[in-house]
Amino acid sequence: MHRFFIKQYLIGGLGILFVLISLLSDTWLYPSFYRFYAQGQAQRVQKSLIEKQKEAENFLKTTVAIPLPKLQASFQGLYKLSCDKHIFLYITQIDGSIIYYSTNSVSPVRLLNMPRDSQLQRLSNGYYLQNNIIANGLIYITLIPIQYHYSIDNQFLKNYIPFLKNNDDFNLSKNCAEGYPIYNISNTYIFSLLPKTKIGPFGWIAFLYLAGILLFLLAAGQVIARLLIEKENL
Repeated sequence: MHRFFIKQYLIGGLGILFVLISLLSDTWLYPSFYRFYAQGQAQRVQKSLIEKQKEAENFLKTTVAIPLPKLQASFQGLYKLSCDKHIFLYITQIDGSIIYYSTNSVSPVRLLNMPRDSQLQRLSNGYYLQNNIIANGLIYITLIPIQYHYSIDNQFLKNYIPFLKNNDDFNLSKNCAEGYPIYNISNTYIFSLLPKTKIGPFGWIAFLYLAGILLFLLAAGQVIARLLIEKENL
Protein backbone atom coordinates (compact mmCIF):
# COMPACT_ATOMS: atom_id res chain seq x y z
CA MET A 1 0.00 0.00 0.00
CA HIS A 2 2.74 2.42 1.01
CA ARG A 3 4.67 1.70 -2.20
CA PHE A 4 1.54 2.37 -4.26
CA PHE A 5 1.15 5.91 -2.86
CA ILE A 6 4.87 6.67 -3.27
CA LYS A 7 4.66 5.59 -6.92
CA GLN A 8 1.62 7.77 -7.58
CA TYR A 9 3.17 10.76 -5.80
CA LEU A 10 6.27 10.39 -7.98
CA ILE A 11 4.16 10.23 -11.16
CA GLY A 12 2.14 13.25 -10.04
CA GLY A 13 5.32 15.15 -9.14
CA LEU A 14 6.79 14.32 -12.53
CA GLY A 15 3.64 15.65 -14.18
CA ILE A 16 3.89 18.91 -12.21
CA LEU A 17 7.58 19.18 -13.18
CA PHE A 18 6.70 18.74 -16.88
CA VAL A 19 4.07 21.48 -16.61
CA LEU A 20 6.49 23.87 -14.89
CA ILE A 21 9.22 23.23 -17.48
CA SER A 22 6.79 23.84 -20.36
CA LEU A 23 5.52 27.07 -18.73
CA LEU A 24 9.05 28.37 -18.10
CA SER A 25 10.42 27.37 -21.51
CA ASP A 26 9.15 30.41 -23.45
CA THR A 27 10.12 32.93 -20.80
CA TRP A 28 13.31 31.52 -19.33
CA LEU A 29 14.64 28.13 -20.47
CA TYR A 30 14.41 28.57 -24.23
CA PRO A 31 15.81 32.15 -24.30
CA SER A 32 18.69 30.97 -22.08
CA PHE A 33 19.43 27.99 -24.32
CA TYR A 34 19.16 30.17 -27.43
CA ARG A 35 21.53 32.77 -25.93
CA PHE A 36 24.05 30.05 -25.17
CA TYR A 37 23.62 28.68 -28.70
CA ALA A 38 24.07 32.15 -30.29
CA GLN A 39 27.23 32.81 -28.28
CA GLY A 40 28.65 29.49 -29.45
CA GLN A 41 27.88 30.31 -33.09
CA ALA A 42 29.49 33.77 -32.74
CA GLN A 43 32.65 32.19 -31.33
CA ARG A 44 32.64 29.76 -34.24
CA VAL A 45 32.39 32.60 -36.77
CA GLN A 46 35.13 34.58 -35.00
CA LYS A 47 37.52 31.62 -35.04
CA SER A 48 36.71 30.74 -38.66
CA LEU A 49 37.17 34.34 -39.80
CA ILE A 50 40.66 34.61 -38.28
CA GLU A 51 41.68 31.30 -39.84
CA LYS A 52 40.31 32.35 -43.22
CA GLN A 53 42.11 35.71 -43.06
CA LYS A 54 45.40 33.94 -42.42
CA GLU A 55 44.72 31.70 -45.41
CA ALA A 56 43.95 34.75 -47.58
CA GLU A 57 47.14 36.53 -46.49
CA ASN A 58 49.24 33.47 -47.30
CA PHE A 59 47.39 33.08 -50.60
CA LEU A 60 48.23 36.68 -51.53
CA LYS A 61 51.89 36.29 -50.53
CA THR A 62 52.19 33.08 -52.52
CA THR A 63 50.64 34.71 -55.59
CA VAL A 64 52.77 37.86 -55.32
CA ALA A 65 55.90 35.66 -55.15
CA ILE A 66 55.19 34.20 -58.61
CA PRO A 67 57.55 35.81 -61.17
CA LEU A 68 55.67 37.83 -63.79
CA PRO A 69 56.92 35.70 -66.74
CA LYS A 70 55.41 32.60 -65.03
CA LEU A 71 52.20 34.28 -63.84
CA GLN A 72 49.97 33.34 -66.77
CA ALA A 73 51.11 29.71 -66.63
CA SER A 74 50.09 29.67 -62.96
CA PHE A 75 46.45 30.69 -63.54
CA GLN A 76 45.12 27.12 -63.52
CA GLY A 77 46.87 26.36 -60.23
CA LEU A 78 45.62 29.63 -58.73
CA TYR A 79 42.08 28.76 -59.76
CA LYS A 80 42.32 25.37 -58.01
CA LEU A 81 43.68 27.01 -54.86
CA SER A 82 40.91 29.59 -54.95
CA CYS A 83 38.25 26.88 -55.16
CA ASP A 84 39.86 24.75 -52.45
CA LYS A 85 40.22 27.67 -50.03
CA HIS A 86 36.90 29.31 -51.02
CA ILE A 87 38.76 32.61 -51.37
CA PHE A 88 38.25 34.64 -54.54
CA LEU A 89 41.40 36.00 -56.20
CA TYR A 90 41.77 38.92 -58.63
CA ILE A 91 44.82 40.36 -60.34
CA THR A 92 44.55 43.72 -62.09
CA GLN A 93 46.81 46.29 -63.58
CA ILE A 94 47.24 49.65 -61.89
CA ASP A 95 44.74 51.22 -64.30
CA GLY A 96 42.12 48.69 -63.20
CA SER A 97 42.10 46.38 -66.22
CA ILE A 98 41.69 42.78 -65.10
CA ILE A 99 44.43 40.25 -65.80
CA TYR A 100 42.98 37.34 -63.84
CA TYR A 101 39.89 36.49 -61.78
CA SER A 102 38.93 33.20 -60.15
CA THR A 103 35.19 33.92 -60.41
CA ASN A 104 32.98 36.29 -62.39
CA SER A 105 30.07 36.08 -59.92
CA VAL A 106 31.32 39.15 -58.07
CA SER A 107 34.08 41.73 -58.48
CA PRO A 108 35.77 44.18 -56.10
CA VAL A 109 34.70 47.78 -56.75
CA ARG A 110 37.51 49.70 -55.06
CA LEU A 111 40.88 49.31 -53.38
CA LEU A 112 41.60 49.57 -49.69
CA ASN A 113 44.11 52.41 -49.58
CA MET A 114 43.94 53.62 -45.99
CA PRO A 115 44.15 51.70 -42.70
CA ARG A 116 40.77 53.16 -41.73
CA ASP A 117 39.12 51.69 -44.85
CA SER A 118 36.67 48.98 -43.85
CA GLN A 119 37.67 45.55 -45.09
CA LEU A 120 33.99 44.55 -45.17
CA GLN A 121 32.68 45.39 -48.62
CA ARG A 122 29.03 45.36 -49.71
CA LEU A 123 29.14 44.02 -53.27
CA SER A 124 26.50 42.94 -55.76
CA ASN A 125 25.56 39.64 -54.11
CA GLY A 126 26.58 40.05 -50.48
CA TYR A 127 29.27 41.04 -48.02
CA TYR A 128 32.94 40.18 -48.50
CA LEU A 129 36.11 40.73 -46.52
CA GLN A 130 38.65 42.30 -48.86
CA ASN A 131 42.41 42.48 -48.77
CA ASN A 132 44.77 43.78 -51.42
CA ILE A 133 48.48 44.13 -52.10
CA ILE A 134 50.17 46.32 -54.72
CA ALA A 135 53.35 44.65 -55.97
CA ASN A 136 55.20 43.90 -59.22
CA GLY A 137 53.29 46.76 -60.86
CA LEU A 138 50.04 44.86 -60.29
CA ILE A 139 47.21 44.80 -57.75
CA TYR A 140 46.44 41.49 -56.05
CA ILE A 141 43.03 41.24 -54.34
CA THR A 142 41.31 38.55 -52.30
CA LEU A 143 37.66 38.41 -51.27
CA ILE A 144 36.40 36.21 -48.44
CA PRO A 145 32.63 35.56 -48.60
CA ILE A 146 31.00 36.67 -45.34
CA GLN A 147 27.29 36.68 -46.20
CA TYR A 148 25.56 35.98 -49.49
CA HIS A 149 22.66 38.34 -50.06
CA TYR A 150 20.76 37.83 -53.30
CA SER A 151 17.67 39.72 -54.36
CA ILE A 152 15.90 36.35 -54.62
CA ASP A 153 16.32 33.23 -52.52
CA ASN A 154 15.78 29.83 -54.12
CA GLN A 155 17.36 26.38 -54.39
CA PHE A 156 20.25 27.79 -56.43
CA LEU A 157 20.77 31.15 -54.70
CA LYS A 158 20.86 30.90 -50.92
CA ASN A 159 21.18 33.86 -48.56
CA TYR A 160 23.38 32.62 -45.75
CA ILE A 161 26.67 33.10 -43.87
CA PRO A 162 29.21 30.56 -45.24
CA PHE A 163 30.94 30.20 -41.86
CA LEU A 164 27.62 28.87 -40.50
CA LYS A 165 27.00 26.54 -43.46
CA ASN A 166 23.24 26.42 -44.16
CA ASN A 167 22.27 27.97 -40.83
CA ASP A 168 19.92 30.91 -41.42
CA ASP A 169 19.26 31.83 -37.77
CA PHE A 170 21.47 34.93 -37.99
CA ASN A 171 21.79 38.18 -39.90
CA LEU A 172 24.80 40.41 -40.41
CA SER A 173 24.80 43.88 -38.88
CA LYS A 174 27.35 46.70 -39.11
CA ASN A 175 26.16 48.19 -35.81
CA CYS A 176 28.69 47.30 -33.10
CA ALA A 177 26.12 48.07 -30.40
CA GLU A 178 23.95 45.07 -31.26
CA GLY A 179 24.43 41.35 -31.58
CA TYR A 180 27.79 39.66 -31.14
CA PRO A 181 30.77 41.71 -32.43
CA ILE A 182 33.24 40.01 -34.76
CA TYR A 183 36.81 41.30 -35.16
CA ASN A 184 39.45 40.80 -37.82
CA ILE A 185 42.97 39.49 -37.34
CA SER A 186 44.09 42.98 -36.24
CA ASN A 187 41.36 43.07 -33.58
CA THR A 188 39.44 45.72 -35.54
CA TYR A 189 35.65 45.55 -35.46
CA ILE A 190 34.23 44.20 -38.73
CA PHE A 191 30.56 43.32 -38.19
CA SER A 192 28.11 41.87 -35.70
CA LEU A 193 26.34 38.53 -35.79
CA LEU A 194 22.70 39.30 -35.04
CA PRO A 195 20.29 36.49 -34.08
CA LYS A 196 16.95 36.79 -35.83
CA THR A 197 14.35 38.33 -33.54
CA LYS A 198 11.69 35.80 -34.45
CA ILE A 199 12.40 32.59 -32.56
CA GLY A 200 10.33 29.61 -33.59
CA PRO A 201 8.67 27.80 -30.67
CA PHE A 202 9.69 24.32 -29.72
CA GLY A 203 7.01 21.76 -30.64
CA TRP A 204 7.83 19.69 -27.59
CA ILE A 205 6.71 22.49 -25.24
CA ALA A 206 3.02 21.80 -25.92
CA PHE A 207 3.64 18.04 -25.80
CA LEU A 208 5.42 18.35 -22.46
CA TYR A 209 2.60 20.46 -21.04
CA LEU A 210 -0.08 17.96 -22.10
CA ALA A 211 1.99 15.01 -20.86
CA GLY A 212 2.43 16.72 -17.51
CA ILE A 213 -1.30 17.35 -17.14
CA LEU A 214 -2.12 13.75 -18.05
CA LEU A 215 0.45 12.30 -15.63
CA PHE A 216 -0.83 14.49 -12.81
CA LEU A 217 -4.47 13.62 -13.48
CA LEU A 218 -3.63 9.93 -13.78
CA ALA A 219 -1.77 9.90 -10.48
CA ALA A 220 -4.45 11.96 -8.72
CA GLY A 221 -7.17 9.69 -10.10
CA GLN A 222 -5.37 6.56 -8.90
CA VAL A 223 -4.88 8.00 -5.41
CA ILE A 224 -8.50 9.18 -5.12
CA ALA A 225 -9.81 5.80 -6.34
CA ARG A 226 -7.66 3.92 -3.84
CA LEU A 227 -8.77 6.20 -0.99
CA LEU A 228 -12.43 5.68 -1.92
CA ILE A 229 -11.96 1.90 -1.96
CA GLU A 230 -10.33 1.99 1.46
CA LYS A 231 -13.13 4.17 2.82
CA GLU A 232 -15.76 1.70 1.60
CA ASN A 233 -13.90 -1.17 3.23
CA LEU A 234 -13.89 0.51 6.63
